[in-house]
Amino acid sequence: SNLHIRVVEGDDLPYTKDHTWEDLFLPEDIKLEIKGLVENFLSSKDFYLQNRIPWKRGILLYGKPGNGKTSIIRTIMSAYNFKPVTIAAGANDESVREAFNYAEEQSPALLYFEDLDSLLEKNVDISSFLNLMDGIAAKNGLLVLATANNVKKLATNITDRPSRFDRKFEIPLPNAEMAYIYLKKWFGNLISVKKCKELAKYAAKYEFSYAYLKELYVSAMFEALGHNRKLPTEKDVQNALDHLVKDKNLLNSGAVNMDKYFK
Repeated sequence: SNLHIRVVEGDDLPYTKDHTWEDLFLPEDIKLEIKGLVENFLSSKDFYLQNRIPWKRGILLYGKPGNGKTSIIRTIMSAYNFKPVTIAAGANDESVREAFNYAEEQSPALLYFEDLDSLLEKNVDISSFLNLMDGIAAKNGLLVLATANNVKKLATNITDRPSRFDRKFEIPLPNAEMAYIYLKKWFGNLISVKKCKELAKYAAKYEFSYAYLKELYVSAMFEALGHNRKLPTEKDVQNALDHLVKDKNLLNSGAVNMDKYFK
């Protein structure tokens, strides 16, 4: 079937159901709680309607970029039969209103807003948004999900009021354990277990996101391919890490001795 995300004021986006909860790199307690919230929402329509409560839930995901907020949205779209709806970049109050109205018609719908902190700061009036979240008109069949890089930019009448965003989850940077699992997924046997754990500790210490960890592997592979090698060498990984460290301005020299991390 042809699956599309409805993008108000933009071109609809095709997607495939290719993400699973098992593939999602998150602390297990956060993953299970979000999964349970989504599944309870879908199974509780009768409870909401019998109690005259709008069949709607709001979830706010916040934290530094590159750690899986968008992947959670993709996983929900892949795992359940929601109609996904969002808005184009630069959308205004009218676009948001249209998105809510369209989503309610498609019930159950996943209405999501990425970078809500930026959206409400630049393009959308906060009062209009709050009215749409919990105004007089009932909203049924909506799972509203928003992401924010900096939750402190959001007003307290958004973050501290249930019925708007009922649950809030900080999506953390990977700790050493999660960094190890993620690095091992990409590098496989190119790095021994012991040495991969050492590298993971380094990555956690300097707050590498999952996006940076993936880029470490991709950059190392490009280094190898650029020299007509199928697999990266120690030097390739060293060069890739140096580039990432420089990008993050972690070390003045931009150089880290990686000899001990590889066979």
